[in-house]
Amino acid sequence: MLYGKKIVGLIFSVCFAVIISLTISPLVEAKTYVMRFGSPVEKPNIRNNIIRYMQKQLPRVTNGRVTVEGYFASIGGEREIMEMLILGTMDAYMGSTGPLSALTREPLALIFDVPFLYKSWDHALYVGRGKIGQELNKRLIKKGIRILDFFAQAPRALYFRKTPVRKPADLQGIKIRVMENPLYIAMYKEFGAIPTPMAWPEVYTSLQTGAIDGVDGALGSGLSAKHTEMVKYVTFLGPYMITNNILLLSEKWWQSLPDDLKQHVQSVAREAAMYTTGRILENLEQLKTEWINLGIKFTDVDREAFFALAKRIYPMVEEKIGKDVIQEIIRMGEVK
Repeated sequence: MLYGKKIVGLIFSVCFAVIISLTISPLVEAKTYVMRFGSPVEKPNIRNNIIRYMQKQLPRVTNGRVTVEGYFASIGGEREIMEMLILGTMDAYMGSTGPLSALTREPLALIFDVPFLYKSWDHALYVGRGKIGQELNKRLIKKGIRILDFFAQAPRALYFRKTPVRKPADLQGIKIRVMENPLYIAMYKEFGAIPTPMAWPEVYTSLQTGAIDGVDGALGSGLSAKHTEMVKYVTFLGPYMITNNILLLSEKWWQSLPDDLKQHVQSVAREAAMYTTGRILENLEQLKTEWINLGIKFTDVDREAFFALAKRIYPMVEEKIGKDVIQEIIRMGEVK
């Protein structure tokens, strides 16, 4: 009789355990994650294709376990969103690398903002995904930010409210918006301008009020931000600042993911970066045409004169980053 009771008790325990496991397992498997994705530019901007791509593909490949919410220019500029990543109040960022070095106090982050250093977008991408970019990522992870990938940035242009600029002398005394980056500030001082560091969402009002005379920025971003309402002239220096946009992730959010979802996030981010790069590069001539159709004039420019002055900041660059790093980046451009 005692033996029978033990058997019944054992069967009951096994059944209870099975019921509990069946109840709990779906709850564990069904845990979902939301990626709060911050962008410093307006929603229509072509760079936000990276967010739109991930909003579509991440839920698909993860069976709904990861979804993406997009937050655009109204939440703040580049620096503010990067700070949110460190604090864990935002999970992802896409945009320029401009404020990254100053925010994290990591000099190696300046590698993406050195004027006339990169021969092409492929060269800049090669560096970002190579051993130099990997070393930077290791350092940033310790600061609470992780690099997911890079994607192309349209060549930077200068555009002005009143004054056409053909040579550095034309910039004397001109207040020009630059990113919050020591290399940009130093370069524009060499040009003779008055560099005014400013987050992107502040630029429209500053142009409108005359607080600045011109802007250093990408044509696509200027168009989506409606800066074209107030400017008359564009100086296109060509590849003086070939840079890549960066895709960053909060390390706190990354570490909250199980390994299988980390793999999906990484692979979809790479797909999104390549897709968005293609769209940006295909769109360059169309962008220029759109500006011209709005009555804005593109002025001829003495690129060599600007190049000669920009080179003056290289000793500062080498001091901050290391001459060996700069030489390695140049070498990588020769083999790419």
